[in-house]
Amino acid sequence: AVVSTQSTGQAKESTINDLQHGGTGRDARYLRDEIRTLEVENEKLKKELKDVGAEALTSRENIEKVTNDFLECKAMNRRLEGDNDQLKKDILDLRNQMEAQREALMIKRDGDEGRMMKRLQNQEQTFP
Repeated sequence: AVVSTQSTGQAKESTINDLQHGGTGRDARYLRDEIRTLEVENEKLKKELKDVGAEALTSRENIEKVTNDFLECKAMNRRLEGDNDQLKKDILDLRNQMEAQREALMIKRDGDEGRMMKRLQNQEQTFP
């Protein structure tokens, strides 16, 4: 397909050259029409190429932005995972402290109850 397009293009170029240098009348009119058609097509292709280039640049910029956003999110995720791990350790430490305080309170309460029972027993023995 490429070879036939090139040979067709070369044939048109050859015909255009022949007509430019020796053609008159209908041949010259055909040549002018053919040149105009090719110029219009050339301008359309230039515009299309410019548009595609602009789209490619926009796509590249978008890809770079998304990539940067992704990398920022990934870094933030690592920081948050570290924070989460620290919070888990803090919660475990607080649970352990609460358990120790609860045990200390139970021991104290048991001691207080024991002293109270002894006082009651002593009072009962003193006042039978």
